[in-house]
Amino acid sequence: MSTTMRTERVGHSDVRFRRAGDGDVAVVFIHGFLDDQYIWDSLTAQLTTPGIEHVTLDLAGCGDRRQASGSFTYARFADEAGAVVDAIGKPFVIVGHSMGAAVAELVAAGRPDRALGLTLVTPIPLAGTHLSDETLDRFRSLGGDPEGERAVRRQLSAALPAAALDRLVAAGQRLRPEVVRDLAECWNTGHLAGRQQSRFAGPVLILRGEGDGFVTEEMVNAAVAPRFTAVEQVLVAKAGHWAHLEQSGEVAAHLDRFLARVLPPDGPRDPKAPRKKGWTSAFAQKSAVVFAEAFAADVVLEASVLTRPVEGRDQVKSVMGARARSMSRSGSLGRPRMAHGPTWSGRPPRSGAGRLKA
Repeated sequence: MSTTMRTERVGHSDVRFRRAGDGDVAVVFIHGFLDDQYIWDSLTAQLTTPGIEHVTLDLAGCGDRRQASGSFTYARFADEAGAVVDAIGKPFVIVGHSMGAAVAELVAAGRPDRALGLTLVTPIPLAGTHLSDETLDRFRSLGGDPEGERAVRRQLSAALPAAALDRLVAAGQRLRPEVVRDLAECWNTGHLAGRQQSRFAGPVLILRGEGDGFVTEEMVNAAVAPRFTAVEQVLVAKAGHWAHLEQSGEVAAHLDRFLARVLPPDGPRDPKAPRKKGWTSAFAQKSAVVFAEAFAADVVLEASVLTRPVEGRDQVKSVMGARARSMSRSGSLGRPRMAHGPTWSGRPPRSGAGRLKA
């Protein structure tokens, strides 16, 4: 994707973001520890999905916002990245790398009506890594230590070109040492939301570098993947912690395939268009919002593609919206049915609990 990049600001704040393209869906990218928004440029240039715009931003204290003051926490990062998503005002897919994956999840979870999908690249668990003080000190002390940062990046990568390594080290050394310490504390301590099932129930793609010695298979399987309901994992060969930079073409191809699966086949629904009634019509419309509104608040969804039942209208809304879009492309869009109850031809009552099988 090669388009003109433009920079915009959120209100009168210091939060700025770059956007390119004019599609109906935004793909938003959140960078990781010591990095900046420009790390995504080689990947976004290789995306081929039509009808999207891509958006990048710097987290507070990083990149072009290195002079930002205040707290450097997941709560702040999610609020500011969420403000960018809200300013854009479109349905979106959000992509996060390393600690940026945690930020991406929080943003998506807070906007289930517009979040179409979540992609996590070598993700640090939202609950934190809880390294020992001795181990964490290696990361906390990287501010103002270019050779130490270079050594860490070399150790955790598998195929990082020399020029890319130089650029990453330069980006990391722009951060103030106190910001580096706070960022390390942030991803090590984690967020309370990471201790429970994710509030984002839509489709999730996890990309992990085969040679990543930090975000390992064990870490992902224990603390990341089980928290999601509809998750796919992909191992990127000849890549380490910066898979999106080490193998940008392959990661772009995986993201294109994910976008093809989760994006609305006919574009976002016109909010002024009249809505059909009934849950079968809602399912046919492939709209998460319309579909979910046709069910009781305590509806339960069961499906063979899910790792566990999904409970509640908001969670079902995210999962079934994505599922309906995917099934419509394959030509297998069928009629969902209620278990332990009648087959409804109209609108199921909101007053009773239902169990939905798709």
